Amino acid sequence: MTPPSFSRPAGAPVIACIGDIDIDWLMQVDRLPSQDDKLPARSLVRRPGGMAANVAFTVRRLGGESRLIGRVGADEEGRELLLHLRNEGIDVGGVVVVDGERTFQCLVFIGPAGDRALVRLPSKLVVPNVHDIDDANLAGCDHAHLTCTDAEVAAHVVALSRRLGFSISIDIEETDLPRDPDDLRSLLAGVDLVFLNQRTRRAVERNGALRDFGGALVTTLGADGARFEAPGIAVDSSGHRVDVRDTTGAGDAFAGAFLTSWLVDKADPESSLATANRIAAYSTCGIGAQTGFRVEGVSQSATCASVPPGALP
Repeated sequence: MTPPSFSRPAGAPVIACIGDIDIDWLMQVDRLPSQDDKLPARSLVRRPGGMAANVAFTVRRLGGESRLIGRVGADEEGRELLLHLRNEGIDVGGVVVVDGERTFQCLVFIGPAGDRALVRLPSKLVVPNVHDIDDANLAGCDHAHLTCTDAEVAAHVVALSRRLGFSISIDIEETDLPRDPDDLRSLLAGVDLVFLNQRTRRAVERNGALRDFGGALVTTLGADGARFEAPGIAVDSSGHRVDVRDTTGAGDAFAGAFLTSWLVDKADPESSLATANRIAAYSTCGIGAQTGFRVEGVSQSATCASVPPGALP
């Protein structure tokens, strides 16, 4: 594959990314740990991450305008993340800095094939407060992308979308699914597009939450590509084979790339899938969610720092 080159698409959308912003601590290991294991790490790096931030990063790298709405702590990690995001050209006017709380962080174990296991450190800053999301930080947006399944936040954004006239997508993961299928159906009822992986798709189908859903679905299939489904249409696009180092954030890169393309031309989901598959594949070629691809003339933030083993917070 030829390394991707990017240019700003005509009519590039303004996308608000609403959800988590974090610091990822990534350890490369010879195999993913199991119970009672004690494994040596081959490397330890600290990278900016968080699903919402990863999508905003991808949208911006591909020429779209991204606004980020979420929360960080008034600590060193929060300051580093805000500096990094501003340096990338992301609008962080909707990011709330919270005193007395630590910025959300994750520990990620990366296996030799780029497979991973993730541990989320407890934090009150994973999900934004409804009071963080208002007309001011959504005015002029073409679309809002949610990376949280909090019912109150989702309902609030849906109400704003109806008043301000923008569309909504949501990325759902099995670990964050509401326990009650009726709650999930209510969550999906107000959105236009749902992103989910194969594992989540199977879980959602088991509880019947998709039965009455009338919007569009995008199911990511890993290296096998992705599928787009909407009433009267189903489109598949194959994946790409690359030298995978780390799959962290690949789904977010896919979502950001798909939205940046699809919102410009909804009549051509196949092209949007192909673009998203390509970007997601390249996002796995580096360590960390926001380091797998670069745009000529845009430098990577100095926030992406290597740290000595044992320097976990």
